[in-house]
Amino acid sequence: MSFEPNPPMMFSEPIGPWHDHFAWFPVRTYDGQFVWLQEVRRRPCALYSNNSWFYQYHNHSQSLRRIRSDMFTILGITLIITAFALNMAMAEGAVEEARAQVDTL
Repeated sequence: MSFEPNPPMMFSEPIGPWHDHFAWFPVRTYDGQFVWLQEVRRRPCALYSNNSWFYQYHNHSQSLRRIRSDMFTILGITLIITAFALNMAMAEGAVEEARAQVDTL
């Protein structure tokens, strides 16, 4: 992945790399979000105090969705500006045509 978060952890340490995982059940990401029925990234982490371990999750699809929505926002603004410019050009052409008709009267 292009960006992998590395949040500070107080009582544990990552023991493996991030891997793709599908969240079949609700999981809580490191930033507190609940994610369910979508692709997430996870990595195993070991606790300092005993021999237990857990998975740490992060929602990489949210950042992709944010990038995609930004692209659609830019595309929408571009289309609105283009439509406005075309409308203005057509209006100018109509005004000039009306003036030409008035001049011939």
